[in-house]
Amino acid sequence: MNGYVWLSRLVRTIALLAALLRVGFGLMGMGCSVRESSTLPTPPEGSLGLPYRIGWGEGADLQIVVTLPPPAPHRKNAYALTLRVSGRPDMQDTIYQESVPVMSNTQDVIFRVPADRVPRATAFYWQVFWVDRPQDNPAWALTEVVETRIAMASDRPTAVTPADDDEVPADLLRFVVEPKGAFARGPVDYGFCLSRQPQLQTIDYAWQISQPTGPVDFRPAGVLPEGTWYAGFYTVRRTDTQVLISELVVHRFRAIPPCRTWNQGVYAVRVVASDLRCTDTSWYQSPHEALGPPNAQALGPPDQFLGIVSLGIDGSVTVEMGRCISDGPGMDLRVYQAVSNEGVEVQVSQSRAGPWISLGWDFCGEPTSGLFSGYCDFDLAWGGLSPVRFLRIIDRQRYSHPGSTSCTDWNVNPRTPGADIDAVQSLR
Repeated sequence: MNGYVWLSRLVRTIALLAALLRVGFGLMGMGCSVRESSTLPTPPEGSLGLPYRIGWGEGADLQIVVTLPPPAPHRKNAYALTLRVSGRPDMQDTIYQESVPVMSNTQDVIFRVPADRVPRATAFYWQVFWVDRPQDNPAWALTEVVETRIAMASDRPTAVTPADDDEVPADLLRFVVEPKGAFARGPVDYGFCLSRQPQLQTIDYAWQISQPTGPVDFRPAGVLPEGTWYAGFYTVRRTDTQVLISELVVHRFRAIPPCRTWNQGVYAVRVVASDLRCTDTSWYQSPHEALGPPNAQALGPPDQFLGIVSLGIDGSVTVEMGRCISDGPGMDLRVYQAVSNEGVEVQVSQSRAGPWISLGWDFCGEPTSGLFSGYCDFDLAWGGLSPVRFLRIIDRQRYSHPGSTSCTDWNVNPRTPGADIDAVQSLR
């Protein structure tokens, strides 16, 4: 009897141990499936919907940047973030996938979707996961499923400056962009990048800023190395779950010597553009006569002069100054104009292609001692832009001499039509 009791207790003990072992293995299996093991990280607080940025990057690829919380003990080097791109909102068909290792001090995780894998005609969807690298199994979604569309070509932003084929002083770089179409109402993210290579194979500088409404005028700090550059522009409207991004606009420009080192004298040194009018009758059509110091002369016979360029009615000449002109007390620049007291308008810009700011117009013929030409002075404060390097001189005879609106008006001298420019000078 006692032996039977002892045997029964032994059998029950063995059965209990077996049951406990079965339960234990079951808990271990559950732990692996839900990532409860102490060797695995726990998801950051409020991880779903982590902040992200999206824009065009190197090689005109689509770039998605996810910002992680500050470094924490749960951050392990054995894990990665995975981007999954799909053509369906349920993420069932994968058209692109990329994993990026996460180090303990990683803050921004950058994904690049090749340009040829980005659908243009239809929406696509993407989501970022925290992944167990050894097993490559998605653990937690760190973003919502984000629906993304590429905007129509008509919604590309207008890149005012740097314009295509522009010249910009290396210390006066600015991005002026006017949003269009679906991006005309904010808030909008504006993206800018600079590369030495035409296809943006590598990005040397990049910025993304947010602004409630457009247009945007962004001036990065520092001095850009001189030479040829390619500037990329784009606009983005985004929420946690939706993105509309414009196509990339790329302009080529040249960074020229900075204002702080550019000193070729106080007069204009280069003609960068001219738009002369009344050329059928004008005798003085060399825009280069506006360069250098004032040297106009009257030779004696009627309409016989040296050293001037006649702009014609509403004509213009655009010059680069020998130094950048900064606003200061009083007047900042002077235009020398010969023959008569005709009206002149001055527009100013920091880059060769604009944008141009008008300083207004004035009668131009104030007598100058020892010179044949008269002059008129202008103040940069009238336009609110300083410093400037490029000046556009425009004839405004139609304002100074009402009725002079065409080359054939009775009071327009056909040989010297419009303002007759001798020189342009910085007073600083």
